[in-house]
Amino acid sequence: MPTPAMPEDGLKGLFQNWRNDLIAGFSAALVSLPLGLGIAIAAGAPIMSGVFAAILGGLLTTFLRDSKISINGPGNAMIVVIATALATLGDFRVVLAAIACSGCLMVLMGLFRFGRLTEALPHGVIQGLLTAIGIIIMVKQLYISLGTQPSSSHIVDMIKELPLALARINPFVVLISLVSMLILILHPKVKNKLIHFVPAPLWVIICSIPMVQGFNVLNGHIVTLFNRSYHVGSEFLMQLPTDIGQSILFPDFSAIGSPAFWGVVLTLALVNTIETVVSITAVDKLDPFRRKTNTNQDLMAIGATTILGGSLGALPVSTVIVSSSVNVNHGAKTRWSNFYQGLILLACILFLAPVMRHIPLAALAALLVFSGFKLTAPKVYKDAYQRGPEQLLIVVLTIVSTLYTDLLRGIVIGMAAELLLHMLLVRMPIKVFIRSLLKPDIQKFQEANPHYLLKMGGLPILPRCYP
Repeated sequence: MPTPAMPEDGLKGLFQNWRNDLIAGFSAALVSLPLGLGIAIAAGAPIMSGVFAAILGGLLTTFLRDSKISINGPGNAMIVVIATALATLGDFRVVLAAIACSGCLMVLMGLFRFGRLTEALPHGVIQGLLTAIGIIIMVKQLYISLGTQPSSSHIVDMIKELPLALARINPFVVLISLVSMLILILHPKVKNKLIHFVPAPLWVIICSIPMVQGFNVLNGHIVTLFNRSYHVGSEFLMQLPTDIGQSILFPDFSAIGSPAFWGVVLTLALVNTIETVVSITAVDKLDPFRRKTNTNQDLMAIGATTILGGSLGALPVSTVIVSSSVNVNHGAKTRWSNFYQGLILLACILFLAPVMRHIPLAALAALLVFSGFKLTAPKVYKDAYQRGPEQLLIVVLTIVSTLYTDLLRGIVIGMAAELLLHMLLVRMPIKVFIRSLLKPDIQKFQEANPHYLLKMGGLPILPRCYP
């Protein structure tokens, strides 16, 4: 199938493709709004911080980046990083300072052409990190979906406590969660153009608000069901500030001399870089025009936007694969679709705040549980095993170490395990292995079509052939 004619960029592209980009941007905004709100709530940050990141990602990043059809906003990985940062630094204003500093670090990484940093990280480690993030998101949001709270904040303890939480569920909250999850599962299977024109996350919101009215959640009351009493009240709804301007917060740099502060900065920058580069690579594959993004330029653009966002109370900006996929599927042609997304989100928070206050937290939690499951679905482990049993081992080890420690240590442990495993497999002396790693002598020999044998420093990298 031939590649379609390349659309113009800049102002020419604006006038040439405004209809396609406006429709795509509108659709992306309908996904970004609930995701931005849900990510902020899940991270324990002020509720508007996620939407602010998506607005800045549209209104500013659009003009600084190279990517043509990706959507910028808060990434799922930020749920875990921000929650950890809040536990470490204690104050969201101090976390904002760390966010701004992480943006500076990302600008430097792009400036010094570290845009392909993830290529230096083993695939199994990256996959393990993203899968661990998916598990953490899914487990934490399951409690909100059940209408209950865990007794511990550590993820491993929360996993252990999940069976006990089932005995404390609020059936009204669970019903909203189940309906929301059912919509997300069935939406791709429905063959109706009108149904598909509205993104699944918006259908979740559309269907959940009438349930809020039906259960009279706005007026707190006690409901008896099967001889048990359950409280139904506004605490299960989004709590938006009456004055959106109050959500604009300024960073506090008082902890800038602390090692813990710079540990948070490094984690923010590294995880955001990994998520951004992985997402950009995925979006480029979706682009019908086969355009290739300059990753270094996008890193600098996202870093600059994150600096401004951290200075105004926003979460870090990233490239968001979910919103980007919707953007592509709804016919986006140029970068202007991302700009429209930011503009529409700004209009939503200015004029639709009363409606947004009726959105149940369970509906947002269902969106994040669904996103988290995609990151840790059985297919992930199957794909890792097909690349080799040792790759599955690296993925699992990275997951476990991340769950028991933190994201940064999980990456370090996963990389150390990867190096150790390969050193054992090639059966090289340590000095020779390190020398070959730093200055590899890689050769490819075709043995039996279509199989190849790779050798490093004269020895096979692994004692088997790969197709």
